[in-house]
Amino acid sequence: MPATPSSLTALLCPDTGPVVACPDADLLAVLADVPDPRMVRGRRFGLVTVLAVAVAAVLSGARTLVAIGEWAQELPASARLRLGVGRSAPSETTIRRVLHAVDADALDTVLSGWLAARSPVPENGRLRMVAVDGKTARGARLPDGRQVHLLAAFDQASGVVLAQSRVESKTNEITAFTPLLDRLTAPDTGLPGGLDRVLVTADALHTQRGHAEFLRSRGGHYLLTVKANQPRLHDQLRALPWRQVDVVHTETDRGPHRRHLGDRLPARRAGDLPATAPPQARFAGVGVRDRLRGHGPDLA
Repeated sequence: MPATPSSLTALLCPDTGPVVACPDADLLAVLADVPDPRMVRGRRFGLVTVLAVAVAAVLSGARTLVAIGEWAQELPASARLRLGVGRSAPSETTIRRVLHAVDADALDTVLSGWLAARSPVPENGRLRMVAVDGKTARGARLPDGRQVHLLAAFDQASGVVLAQSRVESKTNEITAFTPLLDRLTAPDTGLPGGLDRVLVTADALHTQRGHAEFLRSRGGHYLLTVKANQPRLHDQLRALPWRQVDVVHTETDRGPHRRHLGDRLPARRAGDLPATAPPQARFAGVGVRDRLRGHGPDLA
């Protein structure tokens, strides 16, 4: 019977239904790997119980700590038993204190690894598409008042976040790229097979030689946009005879803030590219954009 939105079972196993049906995918066992920051004396609820309540509440639609606390108090007996909650559930104050004190990176690592290990494998030998992108979290602030900036890798087919890390204030996304994807190769927190048969996409900021070499050394593939931040490579690609290449895909889109967007993605095998092409070239495409303001090609 499908779970109701207010229940625990937004936690699913790929083919077998609720997590209670697959012991090897038990989220509670994974949460046990998160270190408990509290002193032993005075603990009323186990760390696994508090974290599991918080995770399940968020999956059920809770968006604030108050909502998580209210959700916990309304748990049915069956869910209380599954989560290890006794007669009384942890209060909003307890949940708040625990979430503020717990190691966020450790929690994110075990949750992302749990999801990555159960991410469905692409069929028919297709590549797994993983997008890397950064974002500034709304409403999240560090103790000094700065906003939290995150870099995440997510499976484009399932939408599951496979790994995520906070970008430190004195660095940028470029330095966080390799450590983030390196987590996908770890035995306990990575994808089955690591980066083999994985195609990583990212914006022009990550069109870096080091990123490309790292991915190839791990058996991965990449599709990166080339802009003016890589002037030499950009000039090499602009010099290719695009008008002589067959167009394999054309797409036109319209939106409220743009008049027209057309993408032309011509491609040829490496043997058909001129000698001026980059030596690692296997596929090259160009996107021709006609916007309300400005004109110019994006190369990938």
